[in-house]
Amino acid sequence: MKQEHLSSQPRSKSLFLRRVKSYFDANEFERVIDIIEPSSILEKEIASMWLLSGILCLQKSRQDSTRFQFTSASSTSKSKTSQAINKDNASVDWARFEEHAASLHSKFSNDSIICFLYALLLRLRESSSPGGFDHVQDLLVTAINLNQHNWAAWLELSCLSIPAHIDDQLKLMELYQYYSIEKSTREKSSLNETLATLRNLRNQFPDWNYISVKLGTLLHDQREFKESATIFAASRNRDKFSIAGMDVYSNCLYVNEQLSDLSDLAHFWISTNPNACETNVIGGNYFSLKSDHEKASLFFKRATVIDPKNTNAWLLLGHELIELRNPSAALAAYKSAIESDSNDPRCWYSIGQLFELINQHAFAVYYHNKALEIDATDSRILRALSSCYEKLGRSDEASKCDKKVSEFIKGL
Repeated sequence: MKQEHLSSQPRSKSLFLRRVKSYFDANEFERVIDIIEPSSILEKEIASMWLLSGILCLQKSRQDSTRFQFTSASSTSKSKTSQAINKDNASVDWARFEEHAASLHSKFSNDSIICFLYALLLRLRESSSPGGFDHVQDLLVTAINLNQHNWAAWLELSCLSIPAHIDDQLKLMELYQYYSIEKSTREKSSLNETLATLRNLRNQFPDWNYISVKLGTLLHDQREFKESATIFAASRNRDKFSIAGMDVYSNCLYVNEQLSDLSDLAHFWISTNPNACETNVIGGNYFSLKSDHEKASLFFKRATVIDPKNTNAWLLLGHELIELRNPSAALAAYKSAIESDSNDPRCWYSIGQLFELINQHAFAVYYHNKALEIDATDSRILRALSSCYEKLGRSDEASKCDKKVSEFIKGL
């Protein structure tokens, strides 16, 4: 922090700023605060940025841990990476940090943004204390009550299970419908109802990109690739520079083997926004369709570095690593996908396929059954499970799976 900046602001704010910085020995706060003129902001805004700096540091340490887990399965640089992670984590006294974060929240408890940031900080820390996540849930609900248009708080709340009486309160708010869409797609529940809601909303608001992206993504997850691609193509025609959902669009183009359209999409976004996670997924799909699996894996790995919570990027990276005959690294990628979204049946199914590939059918049965618990109507999982049972000599279970597949096909 430049000294002239500090001297130009009121003395009380200067002391507050120095006191806040003293609790957090990391570069993130310095980087965030240096891009603005401190004399022009309020204590509350400084507190918000300080909480944000802690969240960024936590996310960075998590990302480094994920990289360590991945590289330890695919390289010999374990010790160097471990030392770097320990050094980063040692720079923050988290007990002291959390104590001061709590006092900041107490001081600005009527601010929606600070409530949300404090809740996100506690959630990232994954406190094992009893009722820890209940406290996070209460903070998020408070943030929404203070400002019902705080969409970030709605999104974070959709990751948690909330009791019925709180859900009934939220139903009175105008953003509840969109929150319920987020929650159902995340939990893979009531998808047919959600699909009907999205189609109805798209008819009412045909130019609203958010609805088109959600509808296209849900259709993609239900393997309706042609219809999904059509919706994404229309969305792209409306707003060529909106990258939302374009990574999912590239998946559809890949499955449909539309190399020309995928090439156009990849070249446009690589030249326009090369550092976006979506761009790297698009590039990975393009090179994978051209059977350049080494280059595709580099794009997908870069996507996971940019956004470690992107389940799709981890899955696609695992697929490419299998093509490169590196099953141990592929298993690490699939497990990272499960960490980012344990409700996605593709994560469990992919690990099951990997164990089938290396003739470990007993392990494959376990992971296929986990996938089946999430989506009991997927015929691919049932067929894979039947094949594993056959190879294990469990013909009775195999015939039950085949019967379910037949019943499912008749019901279509």
